[in-house]
Amino acid sequence: MSKQGYQDSVGVIAAWAADEDLLGHSKLVSRYLTQQAKAGHLKTPLSPQEPDGAKFVAKLQKFLLNHDYLRRAYAHAEPARR
Repeated sequence: MSKQGYQDSVGVIAAWAADEDLLGHSKLVSRYLTQQAKAGHLKTPLSPQEPDGAKFVAKLQKFLLNHDYLRRAYAHAEPARR
């Protein structure tokens, strides 16, 4: 995205993370976000008051948990009760 000049990559990553969490890929999301934060790719140039890097990841994960993205993902993984 940075090669194409798209500045709000964190917005795209947040949407991707939400979708993947709903699909039950929470471990993948966590790994990817951690890698991107360590590499310095999670910057918010359009909103400098917003956190970036590891602070962005923590805020995003808290948002996803509080808005049931993660809970819904885990609900799909539970076996059905009879």
